Parts: sequence; structure tokens; C-alpha cells
Amino acid sequence: MLKWQYRVLRFETQWGLGAGGDFDAEDFERQMNRLGDEGWELVSTVQTQASGGTRYLVASFKRRSEVD
Repeated sequence: MLKWQYRVLRFETQWGLGAGGDFDAEDFERQMNRLGDEGWELVSTVQTQASGGTRYLVASFKRRSEVD
């Protein structure tokens, strides 16, 4: 039987004035590459909203379980 592991990470924006904040794309890419090297596959991303702007980016990953 095929089994999966799941992981969820939350990336915070630099919350500022106005609608939304600044997102550190270089850090996000670094972490995506690190997780990819560990066998994790990005499944989805979701934005969370606060006061009309993006507060967090939530990323979900999966990989085959090494435990059978």
C-alpha cells in the first residue's frame, strides 16, 4: 500500500501599512529547493488575509512515506 507524509509551512509577509506586505521570494525559493532535495513535493499554496492584505503564505507538501 502506498503511504504519504505531509508537511505544512507558513511563510510570513513583511506586514506593513496598506493592503498587504512584502514577500521574501528568495527565502521561499531557498526553502522550496531544500525541501525538494529532501523528497518533498509542493502540493498547494494558500494566502491568508488580514485587513485586506496577505498576512501569510501557507505551503503544503507531500512525499512517499519511507515506512511501509
